[in-house]
Amino acid sequence: TNLSPEEIMAALKKKQQEDEAKRLEKRAAVNLFQVLPHTCYKEKLKLEKWSEKVAALDALIEAGGEQPYKLCSPSSSVDYLPLIRDLKPLLGHTHFAVCSKALAAFGMLAEGVGESM
Repeated sequence: TNLSPEEIMAALKKKQQEDEAKRLEKRAAVNLFQVLPHTCYKEKLKLEKWSEKVAALDALIEAGGEQPYKLCSPSSSVDYLPLIRDLKPLLGHTHFAVCSKALAAFGMLAEGVGESM
């Protein structure tokens, strides 16, 4: 068959998306609540300095694993509500870097948990 360059590109893109979806499906979900205790997240989040809060948020985002994020679904042992309560006030922080990282952390949670959140 004679395919146009656009059709070839569309087919390649579709195949790439299918391969990526299969790879994500095979990957184990990250349980943030098993990973976070081994990071500086809790200690640094409590500190006043904006750069410490950014470091805490970086630790949280890094704990989410590789992109696209895949996190454990909410359950009786995996409750994201306390984490959301930690993040929500940071969206109104006076320093833009804290707000930006908090928003990125919410994005990681939304992407990683998906519709079940």
